[in-house]
Amino acid sequence: MAKRRILKKNIHYICSELLAECLSLIHYSNAGKEDVYNVMANIFSMQNDCICRISHVQPGMKPKVFFAKLKGDMEKCTDEIIEQITGLG
Repeated sequence: MAKRRILKKNIHYICSELLAECLSLIHYSNAGKEDVYNVMANIFSMQNDCICRISHVQPGMKPKVFFAKLKGDMEKCTDEIIEQITGLG
């Protein structure tokens, strides 16, 4: 299991890359700003949710299982956000 600090840094990196894509959509595309802002809000909520989950592991759950579930949820949310971004472009 990786250190929590490294996991948090990876989540921040992924979310910053997704936000950079949204900003490039605003500047270089004809996508509606409100739609892009909604996607950006989804990115921030995903980031906050994952960071909170890392900081507060569910009691009674094995850490390996917990972090595997967290990774799966993060991948699912990231894929959904990427689909939203490609739908706007």
